Amino acid sequence: MSKTDDNLMNKAMEQESEEKVLTIYKYEGEAPEAFTDHPSSVEITGTITAPKRFCEKRHDEFNSLKSHCLVSLSDGTMKLVINEQSSKNVYSINGKLEQAKQFVSLGINKEKGYQPKILSKKFKLLRSIFKDRSEHAKIVTALRNVEATVKQAFNNNDDQKGNVNVTFDQVVTSNIPDEFTLFMPVIEGEKPEKFKVEVILEANSAHEINCYLESVDAAEMIDKIIEERLQKEVEAIEEYTTVIYI
Repeated sequence: MSKTDDNLMNKAMEQESEEKVLTIYKYEGEAPEAFTDHPSSVEITGTITAPKRFCEKRHDEFNSLKSHCLVSLSDGTMKLVINEQSSKNVYSINGKLEQAKQFVSLGINKEKGYQPKILSKKFKLLRSIFKDRSEHAKIVTALRNVEATVKQAFNNNDDQKGNVNVTFDQVVTSNIPDEFTLFMPVIEGEKPEKFKVEVILEANSAHEINCYLESVDAAEMIDKIIEERLQKEVEAIEEYTTVIYI
């Protein structure tokens, strides 16, 4: 018999001497849930509508005063926590807005450089995101048969009186259009948007041309759509829980 069992037995005998009855239960193996304080929590991750769908279907299963939803406009996320003060039956439902996979794959606003011919091949298979087919053909052809001129000018002037002027200028001109228009979702699961994309050209020391895609329109759209969509989801769940912006 273990030391713990001896202590329990001695306590039982003391109780009996005082004419009191003490019932001792000894459990072996896995204890029932009623005797453990380490129940499994539930964490669910889905689209931005996940917290709303959970509330709409199961709001009668939890106390709204013991729940909260954390909302981040900068991250485009929502986290609904149910039974926040309980040690069991704790639910975390996460929803997130993400940039569309196809938009991300193009590297727009990501400082991702392409050699013109590689970008031409990429665009050739993406005609569906160009509203104007003639514009699609034009950009694909120009990138495949790029004609570019790189002009560099270097000045280093020193008047021996402490005045130094050092400048380096580089100008790249080509037949590649400065900009074109795309029509595609910028946020995953949302409707397509129309926006302009600029082609930024850079030349390295070997006079090789790299193309970068930038879009001020798309950057503004992403911020606007995330804010509007989050606000829409907040309005749908604020009657069921406490919303906190972080």
